[in-house]
Amino acid sequence: MKSIVNPSGFASVSLTSLYLAAERARESAHPQALINDPMASYLAEGKGFEILKQVMSFSEHSQLVPWTGIRTKELDEYVSDCIIDKGISQVVILACGCDTRPFRLKFPDSVAQNVSWFLTDLSPVVSEVSGAISSKLAESGELLCQNFKKVEYHPLDLRETASWENFVSTSGFDSSLPSIVVLEGLLEYIPYPGVCNIMNNARSFLMCEGSFICGTATNMATIKPHPAAVPLVNLMQFFKDMGAEPVFGTNDPLADILCSNGFEATHMICSCDKEIVEPILRGSEEVIAQLKRFLRTKEEGITEIVSYIPMNFLWFGGKGITKKEIEKEEP
Repeated sequence: MKSIVNPSGFASVSLTSLYLAAERARESAHPQALINDPMASYLAEGKGFEILKQVMSFSEHSQLVPWTGIRTKELDEYVSDCIIDKGISQVVILACGCDTRPFRLKFPDSVAQNVSWFLTDLSPVVSEVSGAISSKLAESGELLCQNFKKVEYHPLDLRETASWENFVSTSGFDSSLPSIVVLEGLLEYIPYPGVCNIMNNARSFLMCEGSFICGTATNMATIKPHPAAVPLVNLMQFFKDMGAEPVFGTNDPLADILCSNGFEATHMICSCDKEIVEPILRGSEEVIAQLKRFLRTKEEGITEIVSYIPMNFLWFGGKGITKKEIEKEEP
């Protein structure tokens, strides 16, 4: 099947955005779907679904914990909360890939008209994805974007300080206004010094006092799985062979990603969070019973299991946010 988004000019890590679009499409089609992303299947056509098929071959239980649905839903709600409740009017999606939030999140018109979206990635990704989405929007009135103040794609190489400077000077982004910055599905592929560089540049260039930031991470037991965890070992080898090997894992994302880089940390969500995961487990009663043994409440914490149970994280924080705001963020 021909790909709608031509991946020939993509860096290897950028291919994971097509795969994640396919995962969102799969979740959207599930009878108990946590999300609805009508654009995802279109963007994933071809290469994205090809990667998903290979990923699914490594484990028959790949959707028991619908992490893609959880992470998309939770990040969607966080961005929406920042816009509606906190009055944030600038959203920056770093390494956006096939992110479709401006085309599916809905707001009152009085709110939407004040919101500017800045979707950034390497030039080949920006060109291909923006072109594909523009074509789809032109032919389908059902997917028309809301009347936002601005929805624009901009090239941004996160490795180059000059590229950050160019984005700020040419995009119309207002550094004096608070923003919400989203870093989904990227840091896992960046060595830790590069992670710190990205976080510090985001804080310096994109975030004045009162700004918020959120993103994803995974733990060490995921990127360096125990040899007995054969499906996960094979999955990590698959991504390595694809040129998108996860290299950064953390057992404490709030400390390693946020606090160590000058941010205030508010909270995190883990794939072992009992309150969030248990109600939506999918599979036979026997398999679900086994999975429940590894779930923990927030009071119990994950300290005793984080070093050997593969986990995914969502992390949330900000710059110069007040104690009152931090308390509000805590679940």
